[in-house]
Amino acid sequence: ANALLRAFVTGGTKGCPWHAAQWEFRHFTDPRRAANEYAGKTRVSIKSVVCGRRLVVGGVEYVCVSFEGRGFLHGQVRRMIGLIVMLLQGRSKSSPEEVMAAALRGNPSVVPPLAPALGLMLERTTYQGDGSVALPREGWSDQYSVQQVDVFRNKMLLPHMGAPQSVQAMCQWLLETCAKWHV
Repeated sequence: ANALLRAFVTGGTKGCPWHAAQWEFRHFTDPRRAANEYAGKTRVSIKSVVCGRRLVVGGVEYVCVSFEGRGFLHGQVRRMIGLIVMLLQGRSKSSPEEVMAAALRGNPSVVPPLAPALGLMLERTTYQGDGSVALPREGWSDQYSVQQVDVFRNKMLLPHMGAPQSVQAMCQWLLETCAKWHV
């Protein structure tokens, strides 16, 4: 999984710093959003992808995957996870590496499935301190952001992740998507 996830990283893969290189993520968001809200600007830079930390909630084990980048699109992370899950399930006639390369080139034949939002957590936001980016509101800081995310995760998200209906929804997605997704 880590080798496939590293394919999303732009730094070094194109011979320039991560923030200067971009992949085409047009097929990793809703087509209407790509055309209307993003005006076709669907190229995104990914600094790092880390997979491996395990989290057990309600007796169910989850694998944590962290993405760090600039300017994620609506649904992009869910589709990135969906693509990785399908490739790890062996749902492709081509090699996983070939499918990843095609997806990152914006090949329309590769439309990543939208993974459920179950367990999807924003861990941190950062804003440039030089005044070039407006903070969400006065008094906001990176430390405040981390505190607010922790409170939300612990009180709102984690209690629901291990619930039987949440686990059932994830299993249902895996079964249905695996049955129909092929590249």
